Amino acid sequence: MSTVLTGIPANVIIGDGPARRRVIEHLLTIKAAGERWAVLDNDGGTPPAWPGDVRVSTLAGGCICCTDVGLRVALTRLLRDARPQRLLLLPSPQARIPQVLQLLSDRWLAPVLDLRATIAVLDVTGAAQMATRCADGESAVVHVATIALETQGASDSALAELRRQISAAVPGARIVLVRDGALDVRL
Repeated sequence: MSTVLTGIPANVIIGDGPARRRVIEHLLTIKAAGERWAVLDNDGGTPPAWPGDVRVSTLAGGCICCTDVGLRVALTRLLRDARPQRLLLLPSPQARIPQVLQLLSDRWLAPVLDLRATIAVLDVTGAAQMATRCADGESAVVHVATIALETQGASDSALAELRRQISAAVPGARIVLVRDGALDVRL
């Protein structure tokens, strides 16, 4: 007899490029031994080297927010097969985050998932571009609570200016500085 899956901690991690990859790789290195993780990858970019105890499913055929039935089926299958203790969802950079979060909170998935922080991982260049796009409401980052800013190669004055721009573009967002992907797992 199988047990009912409930309360699986889940994080949506958006962004693209090497900064997000470093954060994911860091999270995988601090994962507790024997803990089962699952990843639903819709990014299509270069994936990290997934350890053998991490179950990965790729959702192809469109953006995660536009394939709601596909997402629900792929996620259900992944959760049933992997029975993970943590779930990471990696939508493509074009994903409409409010639609993704709404789907993950629907009546079928809400009892199963304990939806935690939605984190946008940005490098210095991406953060500057995002700040200008947010002014027009175009960026998915507008809808996240935590922004992890990869500080590699940035001066203190450049980081201060980026923080100012991000705070203006995404009021109320928590901005966390990370180096080499070292995001605090408690997020």
